[in-house]
Amino acid sequence: MRKDHITEYIKYPMIIIEFGSYDATDTILYKNYFQKASVYGLEADPTMYIFSKKRVESREISIFHYAVTNRTGEIDFYESKFIIETAGMKIGDPSFAGSLVGSINKKSPVQTFSDKPIKIPAITISDFCKQQSITHVDFMHIDVEGSLREVLEGFGNIRPTLIFAETIGKGIYIGSNT
Repeated sequence: MRKDHITEYIKYPMIIIEFGSYDATDTILYKNYFQKASVYGLEADPTMYIFSKKRVESREISIFHYAVTNRTGEIDFYESKFIIETAGMKIGDPSFAGSLVGSINKKSPVQTFSDKPIKIPAITISDFCKQQSITHVDFMHIDVEGSLREVLEGFGNIRPTLIFAETIGKGIYIGSNT
């Protein structure tokens, strides 16, 4: 999301949360836009979480390994892997489409989806904000591959000033509600 799209609604956001941050590109972008802001990235895919954590080491960005959903605990996660080399990624690297729900189409021209889930940590945004002592969120970027409803159910009393939600067309993920 471009800086001017954010500043049209919020002059200078001080608390920014992005999930799923994948490779932290947008997370870093938000920190570059708003250098005084506290920026948090949450990523469900274990490999991409480690990758993202290394990318932001020298920056004032906090990265966490969580799937954001409507409950806190452990949850199933379906990995997706690239089957072609693209955008600097190699065959077998995690693609941007891992999700909490399986894919209807197990293979696309670019990636393949796992039939067997792995267990990962999950958290509601309300619990995450309590954990981090966050009482207000200015800007939130949500990219959760078909699980938007579950994310929104976990907000509790958190009401971000501005939400940018990436949505997926129906028919891509099993039971997708976005």
